[in-house]
Amino acid sequence: MAIAHPPPRRSMTGAGLLLVEDEALVAEMLREALLDAGAEAVHAVPSVRAALDVLDHHSITAAVLDLDLEGETSAAVADALVAARIPFAFFTGASQANLPPAHRAALVVRKPAIEKLLDAVEEMCGRPGNPATRA
Repeated sequence: MAIAHPPPRRSMTGAGLLLVEDEALVAEMLREALLDAGAEAVHAVPSVRAALDVLDHHSITAAVLDLDLEGETSAAVADALVAARIPFAFFTGASQANLPPAHRAALVVRKPAIEKLLDAVEEMCGRPGNPATRA
């Protein structure tokens, strides 16, 4: 069954997004949804090391991070995003209380709410320089 995606969202037009997700099927589904919503590029990677490499070599507007990545967490990526002032959201099944203490105020979208995730990314793309914490 195909997922019906909403029309492109203006604030995502031209956006370069980082997607950190270790489950290949979920990553592909999210990548397609973000591209359909207007993102220019979605760099989907399964690990912290690959995510940090993307940050070193690509212009990123916003990021979506799964918290738990096969034996590691995406906390180091979140740290790098905060340092670079790139907004991000965690897209995870974990609760806010399970986030690393330094990122407990970060935006969290609970899986599998793809429409809520698209809303969050659209908002982040319209807020340059915001480390994606709740105001």
